[in-house]
Amino acid sequence: MKRNTYLEMLAKQKDLLSQKGYDFATFQSKSILERYEILHSLQEEYLGSDKPINHIRPIISVCIPTYQQHDYIRGCIEGALMQQTSFPFEIVVGDDGSVDGTTEICMEYAEKYPDKIRFYNRTRELCRVFDEEGHIEIEQAGNWWWTLQDGRGKYIAICEGDDYWIDPLKLQKQVDFLEGNPEYIMCFHNAIKYFVHNNNVELFDRWIVDKDLSMYDAVHNWFVATASIVCKKEMVCNWPDWLVRIYSSDYTLVLYCSHMGRVRYLNQIMSVYRFNLVGSSATAMMQNRYIFMLEQKIDLLCSFNLGTNGKYSNVVNSRIAYLKKEIKFHNAKKRRNFLAMFMMLDVVFAKVLNRIKYAYKK
Repeated sequence: MKRNTYLEMLAKQKDLLSQKGYDFATFQSKSILERYEILHSLQEEYLGSDKPINHIRPIISVCIPTYQQHDYIRGCIEGALMQQTSFPFEIVVGDDGSVDGTTEICMEYAEKYPDKIRFYNRTRELCRVFDEEGHIEIEQAGNWWWTLQDGRGKYIAICEGDDYWIDPLKLQKQVDFLEGNPEYIMCFHNAIKYFVHNNNVELFDRWIVDKDLSMYDAVHNWFVATASIVCKKEMVCNWPDWLVRIYSSDYTLVLYCSHMGRVRYLNQIMSVYRFNLVGSSATAMMQNRYIFMLEQKIDLLCSFNLGTNGKYSNVVNSRIAYLKKEIKFHNAKKRRNFLAMFMMLDVVFAKVLNRIKYAYKK
């Protein structure tokens, strides 16, 4: 985004805070986390807080963060509405200032289902923290976290706006598991990975039995489809100061849950993950900021190492070392330094395997 746009957003943020009775200088003097908390407290629920859904006590909150997903948000919300459960649930939708029609679709559903849906129509001016010159001070997925934290259930289920659920008993199965196994704080399941560019599909995971997620897999691999996650609410509310939040919010959450308790994989296919969809997920939106994304993961893992007193240092340090090598490889590639690239054989080998896999999918 152009800096002039950020300056405009900063000016609007000052005006909005002033309207809410906040002195901007006092606001700016607070820590980044405190400022995000203040901004979160200013978010207003569409159609108010006296709808039928506001008067139930949900066991689980279906949380749908979305941005610029006009073509897909209906399918996502419909997948939540079709859930068949023996307990009450709510659907919490948070839109991060879309301008492609996503907001209007979310409003339509909120108006049609006031007994099911709570919608937050957020403005980007109140979802970012800026310095006095209009620079974003830290890249946090404000809308993503807030949508989860706005859920009132004992459990939180996530489905980003470009993904969708295909099993009407998904919530029932996952809540039943967590209720029957209180030592677990999160469970997830298999999914279909849908390649939008060529309509091919494959399984997200190759596991064929129920099993626990190891810390090694949580750190080094990505076996957890975001739309498959159900976790205890305290995992998104009682967030430790020592753990950095990054754009890959789901990765952060899985790490934290893996540290705080047991995480279980359920070998059932209950959702669809859209892959390679430009403009949808944070990862896709930041495809031109690859090094920045790697650096964010390194920051996260370093904070995780410190906050857990090095409990998983062997696993974490090996991942950090690989990510640093990945950054060097990417820089060498930009400089066309093929000798330097060749010296990092493990990175080369991993990329060759990915290329072969990608070509096979075509």
